Amino acid sequence: MQSLAVTYWRLGQLQQAEEIEGQVLKIRKEKLGTDHPDTLQAMHNLANTYKSKGQLKQAKELEVQVLKICKERLGTDHPDTLQAMQGLAITYRSQGEFQKAEELQAQVLNIRKVKLGLDHPETLNIMQGLAIKYRSQGQFEQAKELQVKILKVCKEELGSDHPQTLNIMQGLAITYESQGQLRQAAELEAQVLKICKEKLGLEHPQTLDIMENLAITYQSQGQLEQAEELQAQALKICKELGSDHPQTLNIMQNLANTYRKQGQWKQAEELETEVLKMRTEMLGSEHPQTLDIMGNLAITYERQSKLKQAEELQVQVLKIHKEQLGSDHPKTLQAMQGLATTYKSQGQLRQAEELEAQILKICKERLGSEHPQTLDTMENLAITYESQSQLKQAEELQVLILKIRKEQLGSDHPKTLQAMQNLAITYQSQGKLKQTEELETEVLKMYTEMHGLDHPDTLEIMENLVETYRSQGKSRKAQKLEAQIQKIQDEKGPRF
Repeated sequence: MQSLAVTYWRLGQLQQAEEIEGQVLKIRKEKLGTDHPDTLQAMHNLANTYKSKGQLKQAKELEVQVLKICKERLGTDHPDTLQAMQGLAITYRSQGEFQKAEELQAQVLNIRKVKLGLDHPETLNIMQGLAIKYRSQGQFEQAKELQVKILKVCKEELGSDHPQTLNIMQGLAITYESQGQLRQAAELEAQVLKICKEKLGLEHPQTLDIMENLAITYQSQGQLEQAEELQAQALKICKELGSDHPQTLNIMQNLANTYRKQGQWKQAEELETEVLKMRTEMLGSEHPQTLDIMGNLAITYERQSKLKQAEELQVQVLKIHKEQLGSDHPKTLQAMQGLATTYKSQGQLRQAEELEAQILKICKERLGSEHPQTLDTMENLAITYESQSQLKQAEELQVLILKIRKEQLGSDHPKTLQAMQNLAITYQSQGKLKQTEELETEVLKMYTEMHGLDHPDTLEIMENLVETYRSQGKSRKAQKLEAQIQKIQDEKGPRF
């Protein structure tokens, strides 16, 4: 029965998996008792399925029970107890109970250090897991500090080209990227890619993975041609594995994302349509990976003003997610936001506002008011308010978002800068031009320091500031900045 449950789980049929695992657990409790290893394994399996469905409360109840029994039967430092502690820490984190997650993870790390030593692979893995938890909470400095320490140990004990060292370098690169330190991220990933090419060859899965990571960093830096070049190279290699190979499909999907960022909507649509066809044939129309590409294709339709096709796909995705995962699962909320965006494009602002208000209510209840996903939803709702000229409501939300972003991420993080830009737009709509100019000037200074004057985001904020100068009658400042923009564009060549 358990193997059938695993099959259902892999197919994304989580309700069926839950039902079978519930039966297995009931039988094992009756025949073997609650504290038998096989019963505990059944509880662990069911908890994982609950997590996949977003039923975190039920998952936590089971995992707390498993951990209690493991501690009593095996002791705190037994491998099974430590595994149970790690599983529960992940659930705490998913619920936004970050302090509890961190405390458990720190306990596991301390036990591993004492029993195995700082340089043991398992200890290093736990440290990396804790660093990832810090990163997911927005505690980027703590994450970076741990990862730098791990990397030093790995280089000394294992060498710069050891797989574990390379894995830590990749993790540190992701932390740099999360902090908006894209240059440092790209440098690390380029080092890893060079080593992987030399040791493993261009066609090795790990080499292809790091090519993808570096391409995504290039995307974030606005270096879209370099991103496209890497992804096209990776796709050519992967197609030798077969057009329907999972890695091939992933790279096609990522290349489609690059096309979207370049505004090459037709090419993005062609790739996404092909991926959707193969995912549907291989996995079925209700599999999570199929639904992900449907969501992406809907966005591509929406950006091409194919709004009917976009809405049809998004309604379908939302319906399946609600049935499979429930109304408050992150995937369901993501689908709701996609549909809200299409409503906005159709001018159906009231429907968009209603959906986004629902999402915000659920996020606040599940994750708290300061969780990154809650803040993203607040930003979307604020933009909808602004589009409906509900400027006071928009400003109130955006001021709050900016305050929290600065506290959590710092003034120079991309999300903080985006929050500043959004608030500047609302100020401008209200005629608060002095405040608009102050914000745009601050954003321009930071973009120039981070990316340089010729980066697309820097040029965009310069153009916004030109309009703000003009609106205030500051013609000389506007002309001077406009001339600077023109000079940069002439030096760069045509913009696509």
